Amino acid sequence: MQPKPTMDLKNTETFLKMFDYKYEIHNQILIVNLNFSQKVLIDVSDPKNPVFTHRLTAWNFLSGMVSTSVKRALFFYLIIGSTWSTYLAVYKQETGIYVLFAIMLWGILWSLFYFHKFQNLKDFLVNWKN
Repeated sequence: MQPKPTMDLKNTETFLKMFDYKYEIHNQILIVNLNFSQKVLIDVSDPKNPVFTHRLTAWNFLSGMVSTSVKRALFFYLIIGSTWSTYLAVYKQETGIYVLFAIMLWGILWSLFYFHKFQNLKDFLVNWKN
């Protein structure tokens, strides 16, 4: 069994500089700004157990003007989309169904995109020196 990799602030910062990531440091928390209005927060106060979280900032493709988590954005996006398509289906059922599928597809694809970017960065950082 391999030992669990550790992350310290200096090595993580070196990686981020090497690949031109934009980031900020607040105490022992790195805030990495990714494209498409996504931020990854990395708490390295415990090098043996780093904590990764990600959020969407305002003006993104999933939650629009609202800053929130990807999971919450997808939930609200699908609720609002379902409501809107149901409203449209009252007038013309075919249009409501097309709108529902389009909204679901848009939300799921962007959620997968944001999660994939987060997971790739996390895997790179955890396994970088190993």
